Amino acid sequence: PFSDLPAASTWASGATLDDIDDGTSYKRVQAAKADAINAGRDLGLTRYSLVPLYRPNENAVMAIKNLGSGIILVGTRNSNSIIRSTNYGKSWVNVASTTGYSSLFAQNGANVISAVSSNFGYYLSTDNGATWVGPIIPAGAGGTYAGGVWYLNGRWFISDGSTTKKLFYSDVAAPSLATDWTEITTLTDCMSMVYFGTKLYAIKSGDGIYVSTDNGGTWAEVLNGSFANLVIAGSYLVAIGATVYRTTDGTTWTNANSNVSLNVASYVTVLDTTIFARQNFKYIYFSTDYGTTWHNVGYELPSNQYSYGYSLERVNATVLAGSYDGVYKLVEVVR
Repeated sequence: PFSDLPAASTWASGATLDDIDDGTSYKRVQAAKADAINAGRDLGLTRYSLVPLYRPNENAVMAIKNLGSGIILVGTRNSNSIIRSTNYGKSWVNVASTTGYSSLFAQNGANVISAVSSNFGYYLSTDNGATWVGPIIPAGAGGTYAGGVWYLNGRWFISDGSTTKKLFYSDVAAPSLATDWTEITTLTDCMSMVYFGTKLYAIKSGDGIYVSTDNGGTWAEVLNGSFANLVIAGSYLVAIGATVYRTTDGTTWTNANSNVSLNVASYVTVLDTTIFARQNFKYIYFSTDYGTTWHNVGYELPSNQYSYGYSLERVNATVLAGSYDGVYKLVEVVR
């Protein structure tokens, strides 16, 4: 998997490939050397470089999940596969073929759910992604693609993202049956969900932000607007979309006056208090001031109009991004 990476001698401070694989710290590279290893097109900003970590053939990476202890899962589009690494990406094994492409992952300890699109349903693993069973379709669902899957405050949630737009919950630790799920009637078309303070917050597509005070049983709108994602950074809950709003108490929301529209930022992650957001399949933006100011990381991910990836995931102190031709790692650049 490292055939596209530079020799160890090209890294700054004598770092070898093994030094950076576990992502425990950023290994900064000199700018000239970053240019040599960059896989995308330089857009003029030099904060980060993109280093290939996993490069399959013609296989868009739609989802990445860090399970901890070196285990990383990748969901691919073209081959409808789940691919697993147990050593921070040094080597990879195809562990499952699915009826649709794995677009989302969620984790409850060793129990992992992979929600699939093209043919809605999910696959379940009870051994940290080594083996899988499925597809399983919650009773009452009948869609064609996944809207989301989350494990929050001791409860699973899964969203049917097609015509029915239904949302379900399960209190079973490893829900392996269609009847393990209960439909939620007060929220549909859910795109993003987080647990903040003592409440759950969710985005309803094109409608706004909703709050639940009973762990997802019932929902009520708290902020109208069109948003793509919710993320917690520091003491803020940040709503990302065409505009960015944030709150510290879940009740009073302030317009952050963002300089960039992130209306299709389907994937976000946080490193310390820096927010990274994926805007369509090419661009990654980051904000160090809780969503007010956004910068392009400086490089454009490789893209293909027919097959591409959207994923973004933190692994220790590293951010991984999926593309149409694999997984890339953001490496901070020093000028």
